[in-house]
Amino acid sequence: MNGTRSFWYWGCSVQQGPTVSGEGVIGISRALHLAGCQTTLASLWPVNGKETERFAFYLHKQVWQAPETSPPTALRNTQLFSVEKRGNEAAHPYYWAGWYVIGDIHTAK
Repeated sequence: MNGTRSFWYWGCSVQQGPTVSGEGVIGISRALHLAGCQTTLASLWPVNGKETERFAFYLHKQVWQAPETSPPTALRNTQLFSVEKRGNEAAHPYYWAGWYVIGDIHTAK
């Protein structure tokens, strides 16, 4: 993984892991960071498959069409889009609030 700029993942509780005194939760993001991955984007809880697919599509579009966009900015833009433009069920925080970025906050590309 050394030299990997970013790794994005989501699934059923992918960020759960043991809590180690002085270290916090030892989850996949930490393992990826220790293996050399510079940035990870993950979800804290399981989310609906269709909504996750739409969310991920828009998020990827943000980063790859505008390489100067940092992962945290792309994530925020996608979260705002979910609330303001998509409405309906996708506006509920359950579908967008559990996403977060760890590591290098600069461009992912």
